[in-house]
Amino acid sequence: MHDTSVRFVEQSGVLSVVELRTKDQPQLLAALSEILFRERVQVVRFESRVRGRRMLGRLTIVEHDGAPIDSKRRLQVQAAIFGVLDGLARRRPAAN
Repeated sequence: MHDTSVRFVEQSGVLSVVELRTKDQPQLLAALSEILFRERVQVVRFESRVRGRRMLGRLTIVEHDGAPIDSKRRLQVQAAIFGVLDGLARRRPAAN
């Protein structure tokens, strides 16, 4: 995907922060919420900023049971988010 990144930027104790940079588009937040629910991840805090057509989001997350997100799960969560973003991009034609 063009100009999209999903990365874990910090972890403090139990809390992990995922930074997301992508094109802002309809259904983005709903799709993210759904995939994080399916991944059994709890969002403790969410911040976003939109500039033009770009969205920067920071999600503070833990496992559904409140446990920290370990390195293996980080990769799973990251891949799931990329999958959602890819699916949204395929549904909508690129704007010129």
